[in-house]
Amino acid sequence: MCVCVNVTKILKHYLIQWYPKKLRMETGSHAVLRAAAISTRLRDMAMRLEDDDSKTIALVAHHDTIDLILRDLMGLKIPVEVAPPGKVFKHYNAAFTCLDLINYKDDAS
Repeated sequence: MCVCVNVTKILKHYLIQWYPKKLRMETGSHAVLRAAAISTRLRDMAMRLEDDDSKTIALVAHHDTIDLILRDLMGLKIPVEVAPPGKVFKHYNAAFTCLDLINYKDDAS
């Protein structure tokens, strides 16, 4: 079973808004907040899954967002001023990353 993640619904759930269009570009700090909301939701979803290898969460996102989500999931506190989005975990066309978030619930208890 694969659970697909709708990023727009996640952001609404955590009250994180897309950046104002007048800015024409998202700020680094806003991107970090948005990625943290997504990784929090992924952790929440993983904790609700039964211990069954057939359950998978799939997330499709741009490389900058994936980079920031991975930083958050792994607890890396690297400021975007030091390493801009897309510079720590590089994802090019057709790249993918697999994580086992199920073990997260063991660490949380």
